[in-house]
Amino acid sequence: MSRIAFAILGAVLAVFPKQTLAVYESLAIENRDECTRRSWVGPAVRVEGVVILAASLLGGKTYQRLLDFVGAAGAVALAAPKQYLGVGGWLGYQSSGTVEWNSRFITVARSLGGLVLLSAIRSHKRGGNDAAATEELAADDESP
Repeated sequence: MSRIAFAILGAVLAVFPKQTLAVYESLAIENRDECTRRSWVGPAVRVEGVVILAASLLGGKTYQRLLDFVGAAGAVALAAPKQYLGVGGWLGYQSSGTVEWNSRFITVARSLGGLVLLSAIRSHKRGGNDAAATEELAADDESP
């Protein structure tokens, strides 16, 4: 199931990067009108989407490496969500010290971090075998 969810996420990021950023900023940043996004962030979100989508479609070791990376980022977000968001603000915004994160979004970042970490752990417990996800995709292809 996580492979399908990641594929959908990748497709949305790749096709709608500006809209995705607008939704993210409206939920995450209290003072978004005062924050100036760096020019490369939109194209980077599109590339991130393409990478996530490609890894999800390819499966195997490629998908497992994606889960390793996302799981590591999730562990950081789970353990230190304010610092995780702070690094994101520093990377993505000019004058990052002015970014005021929505206090509820800090909890959301921690929860999402835990979710992707658990997904990565679950995949490793299966030995990196994504056969269940492959079967789900095949079953979807056969559905009318």
